[in-house]
Amino acid sequence: MHSFYYACPTCPGAVGQFAIQLAKLRGAYVYTTTSARNTELVLGLGADQAIDYQQEDFSDLKDLDVVFDTLGGDALANSWSTLKAKGRLVSVAEVPDEETAQKHDISAFFCFVQPNREQLTHLAELADSGHLTVNIDSEFTLEQAAEAHERSETGRARGKIIVNVSE
Repeated sequence: MHSFYYACPTCPGAVGQFAIQLAKLRGAYVYTTTSARNTELVLGLGADQAIDYQQEDFSDLKDLDVVFDTLGGDALANSWSTLKAKGRLVSVAEVPDEETAQKHDISAFFCFVQPNREQLTHLAELADSGHLTVNIDSEFTLEQAAEAHERSETGRARGKIIVNVSE
């Protein structure tokens, strides 16, 4: 079994919720950082261990196979030592330093997501079959798009924010 750590104290937004579930579907043991108020939610999504970032330091973890970083900065800098040799660090926040990756014998990647029909179809199939939960935080009309953006900017959304353009 592989170990997977998802670094994001503002979890569980939609990215975090999907990352946890997709890692579990791949058979990983999943660690994630979150606030105490979201512990039950991330455990319900399949995380094996929730780390309260206000009380614990995730960098005490060791020998992880994969770290998925959405924060960059200190979280990224502290992630190198949690990985085992030949581990993988994937960041959506900043480009990991290649020299540091080589020093730790880690494969490091920057992930910038591009729309991909095949991947979206696969995610839809997982959702339709009940293997992927899609939590809706809130829904807005097109006229409320500014409010939807404000909700997103709070960093407190617990799932997808929907702007319904068909009404």
